[in-house]
This record gives sequence, structure tokens and C-alpha cells, in this order.
Amino acid sequence: MRAPEGTSAARVKGFTSENVARFFDIYDSEQRKVNHKAHRIFIVDETRITSVQYRHSKFVSMRVKKEEASPTTAERRNLITVVACMNATGTYLPTVIVFPRKNTKEELMDGALAASISACHPSGWIQKVMFTNWFDHSVHFVKLSADDPVLLIADGHSHTKNLDVVDKARKQCCQCQSPTTFYAHNAAN
Repeated sequence: MRAPEGTSAARVKGFTSENVARFFDIYDSEQRKVNHKAHRIFIVDETRITSVQYRHSKFVSMRVKKEEASPTTAERRNLITVVACMNATGTYLPTVIVFPRKNTKEELMDGALAASISACHPSGWIQKVMFTNWFDHSVHFVKLSADDPVLLIADGHSHTKNLDVVDKARKQCCQCQSPTTFYAHNAAN
């Protein structure tokens, strides 16, 4: 048995056969520009991770015992946002981790993936400026060239409205004289 995941009404409304067909039409033409190379097609998305355990593991116990104790925490459940970007060959670009706080500490990044960056916001949600900083930080890892373009796919939840990133991606295309593409699919349109 699985519990359903919450989905916004806008995403449900935007998930139509016409929108899906339009996405794959655009994706197909853009994929040809990178010559169907899986290592040059990246997808970026964010996810929320809890910093406090809130579910307890199941266990086997003797029938004679009526109760089993499990340690709990008095902390509130905080969610951390992680922006991850990866291609089909398993290569990842540096992540950005957004902590739900006002100020950052070096210790927060202990054990993080190499070249990852951190950001802080009281809500713990990624902001446009943070995503732009991630794009600036990550773009040199893909080594853009006219002979080896890159396709970056992002969801339309927030990233398509970030004109700074779209403009920077277009400038990168012009600098290397390639058909490098930043395509953001907006499922709500």
C-alpha cells in the first residue's frame, strides 16, 4: 500500500495530452541538437528532505511485551530543499542545498557532495536568486562548446519564470556559437 503524493491543482490541470505532446515535440527537436548524447542531456529538479526522523521503523517483538519504546525528538520537522541535476549516465552537477534558516554555517555542508553550494532562507524553499547562483556555479562543469551542446531540462514550477537564468543560458549559446539549449517545460501551461 502506498500513500498518494500531494499534487497542486495547477499541475493536475496542466497535465493534458496536448501539453505532453507539445513537450515531446520540443524535446525531440532539441534532442537532435545534442545528437541524442545521453551525457549532454541534463534534468534539474528540486526535492524536500526532512532533517528530523518522524516515522519509526517496524520491528519484530515477543508477544509477552505489550509496549516497545522508540526514541523521539522534540524538534519540529524541518525540510531542506535540495536542487539536483543529473544526466542519464549518472553524472551530476553540483547541488544547491537550501537550509530553513537566516544565516549559514560552514558545518551545514559537512558530508555534502563535492562542489555543492549552500543557501539559507527562512522558508527553506529555493528562491530565484539561489537558482540563478546555482546555474552560474554549474554552467562551467558542462564545458560548453559549439561541437558539444547541452540540453538542460527544468520543470516549469518556478524555473521557467526565472528570466535571469533563461537570459544567461541564451548568452552561453551565443558565446560558444552553438545550439545549446535551456528548455524549461511548464506543466501548468
